Amino acid sequence: MRCVFGSVTMASPSYLPFAVVALTLALLGWGYWRSRGMGTAAFLSWLRLVALLLPWVTYFGLFGLGIFLDLSALLLLLVGSTMVYVFLVNQEQKLAKANASPTAPLSMDESDRKALQSIFSVDTFYATEVGTYQGGAICRGNLRAPAHLAYGQLQKRLQEKLGDRFTLFLVEGQQGKPVVIVLPQALSQTGELPSQQVLALVLLLTSVYTVGSVMQQLTSGGLAQPTPWIEVIGWSSLFLGIWGLREGGLRLVTRHYRVQLSWPFLLPSSQLGLFGAFHRFLSPLPSRTALFDLAIAPALVGGFLSLACLVAGLYCSAKGWGTLEVPCRLFQSSMLGGLLGKVILGDALSADYVGVHILAVIGWFGMVGTALNLLPVGQLDGGRLVQAMYGRRTAAGVGVVTLVLLAVSTLINPLALYWGGLILILRRNQERPMLDELSEVEGDRDSLGLGILLWMLTTLLPMTPTVGLQLGIGSSTLTLL
Repeated sequence: MRCVFGSVTMASPSYLPFAVVALTLALLGWGYWRSRGMGTAAFLSWLRLVALLLPWVTYFGLFGLGIFLDLSALLLLLVGSTMVYVFLVNQEQKLAKANASPTAPLSMDESDRKALQSIFSVDTFYATEVGTYQGGAICRGNLRAPAHLAYGQLQKRLQEKLGDRFTLFLVEGQQGKPVVIVLPQALSQTGELPSQQVLALVLLLTSVYTVGSVMQQLTSGGLAQPTPWIEVIGWSSLFLGIWGLREGGLRLVTRHYRVQLSWPFLLPSSQLGLFGAFHRFLSPLPSRTALFDLAIAPALVGGFLSLACLVAGLYCSAKGWGTLEVPCRLFQSSMLGGLLGKVILGDALSADYVGVHILAVIGWFGMVGTALNLLPVGQLDGGRLVQAMYGRRTAAGVGVVTLVLLAVSTLINPLALYWGGLILILRRNQERPMLDELSEVEGDRDSLGLGILLWMLTTLLPMTPTVGLQLGIGSSTLTLL
């Protein structure tokens, strides 16, 4: 039996959340042990990890005691966690400035700079100014050949003159003019801290739990009767398998371009089970074409598999195999989902409720998660696509507009508030410069990118009630609270 008490819901205790909390605390303890003796910076990094995980430890700890926090209470915990996280980041930045030497020693000496100047020519890149920059050099001038040809020649000459000690970047300067930046090889690579790997493991375990919890609710149909574990595990494995194959597609593309990728950081959700995952590129991307392929590959795999599950589930529902009774007007929440439902279910959507197979729900959750990751902002798949297709400046403007629209949509759907908060904390910045950032994407990738972004819009944008009723989706007599 359950009863509502204030902002929480009481229920019988569950021991599985205690296992998740205990493992999380054990991993945090291991991270603290690793950070000992490594200085204040390592300790602050560990505290940032604690700030990110503390709301979820609290949520699942109370859940194990039979106390269910509602969305407003969870959001309050997340806001407090975000404020602490930002404070710790500022403290780390102040510490880094205080420990920095007044003048950082250059890794490129005078002989290296003379050798660097010799790689430029009037047929590739004519350098008019060569200055020091972060242990390397920054060279301003005029591009005299197509960007991809010029970069290839400059990189080849740099390797002949200075070996593999430096990495060359061809980027757009502040005035829109091409700039060549040469950095020591060590500065162009980023590593992965043990605390980040701990966070990735904790998020993985938490996501497995949230997916299992959502699948249990779906298979039980909202009833109090227990669901066989084999059924819950089966549907959970299918849902996690979609995201696993999505991850596999991304890994194949990174291997093709020889790009190092971080561990996946999964984003658990009590509504969808899993929002998806984000990654960090640990080595420079070779070009905007590579950025495009790395962004489109997981979207295509996840979107196709989720769409296939949705269509198959709707056909099962049309055969009368649906066990979940949902309001038909829920199909108005998506233009694409509503049209597919109308085509497959037909007049069944004109009633108040319709029986839906769980496979359709799994497909729908996967489509929503894939579409949210395709929002054109920051380091989401959609933001990477826009940056690859149209450049850094256009991507920045589109990202601001997207965040504003996302903020407005929070008035309608609280899910947008949670997702927008995650973007602002973790993914708002664009990708760092690529080796060749001036060359356009190759082939017909622009058309493919626009097509997948259109798919995202039709998935997330709802129908108006008038259009939905004209199409025969939902009954005018049913009011959704």
